[in-house]
Amino acid sequence: SLVYFSEKCSGAIGVVVAFLFFASVNFPNGPFTRPHPVIWRIVIAVSVLYLCLLSFLLFQDVNGARRAMAFFDSSLGVPLEERSYGVDCRVFTPDKPHPMQNVMDTVLDEFILAHLLGWWGKMMVVRHLGLALVLSVGFEIMEWTFEHWLANFAECWWDHVVLDLILCNNIGIISAVFTCRYFSMKSYRWTGFSQVKGIRKKMSRALGQFTPFSWDPSDWDALSSPRRVLQILMLVAITLISEVNAFFLKYVLWIPPRNMINTYRLLLWAAIGAQGYREYHTFIMSSSGSAGARRLGPTAWLCIALASVETLICYKFGRDMPEFHVPFPWHIKLFWGLFAVFLVGLLAFTSKKQSQ
Repeated sequence: SLVYFSEKCSGAIGVVVAFLFFASVNFPNGPFTRPHPVIWRIVIAVSVLYLCLLSFLLFQDVNGARRAMAFFDSSLGVPLEERSYGVDCRVFTPDKPHPMQNVMDTVLDEFILAHLLGWWGKMMVVRHLGLALVLSVGFEIMEWTFEHWLANFAECWWDHVVLDLILCNNIGIISAVFTCRYFSMKSYRWTGFSQVKGIRKKMSRALGQFTPFSWDPSDWDALSSPRRVLQILMLVAITLISEVNAFFLKYVLWIPPRNMINTYRLLLWAAIGAQGYREYHTFIMSSSGSAGARRLGPTAWLCIALASVETLICYKFGRDMPEFHVPFPWHIKLFWGLFAVFLVGLLAFTSKKQSQ
């Protein structure tokens, strides 16, 4: 009955609130202190709850998992109509109302702004231009690799290369570069709120609580050794897997692109990923002799666990879907074969460089 369901919802919310309260007091501090360590402890706690939810879904069948998602949104559980961006790839369309109607439809897509902000956020987390560009190219390659499985990945060449790779990704990354430079050059002088005189200065100090306590650029030293290359490759792989999982999860669980569940997942990954990146950077730099952590931090392990369980869900629920049994085209296999050769050459180059 409705009353019974309402009681179960209230009970579940009570359990979550109790756990978050306990975590906010007793969980260890993460690598960040602003706006307050409690905020980051709650982020870790919510990520643990998300991992528990993923683990629960993993042991359901696909129909049971889809019904379980209706607990969060009653409108779910309906098959999706996948949108393809690569149906008509003409640049000029004289037969349509606008001479470049296809390009205009893509440029005016509601996800363009999210694309820009997403790459601004990634660069703010990575804080390294080279690594951000690798992730930018890598995601376009992942879309190209799986476009024969998901129609949502199928895009026109000018969408892949011009709009995404050259414009949106780079605009977001370059904007973040200037933001990073601002924070790295800023003088951080933190004064107690009670010691600040004047309303304007107090407001400025209050808003400053949401800016970093300090700002350190991330130098990953990617080509210093074969070990470092593999460490960076692992970081890139986990990042790309988490991004691709977003599309596969919403496909197998029937979650529409505009549903807020996708937004909540993205925000959670951004918050927990920022901490995971910082812990991973500290770990690999300490392994090369720099001061830092000798063990990989718990938040980084949590990110690995989340990406792994998400991937297992996509595999389990997708293996019975006929569209995921379509073989990879020959040019995809050729590309990844050449990439493997390139990787072996890069490892040999860095090994020789290290021995000199």
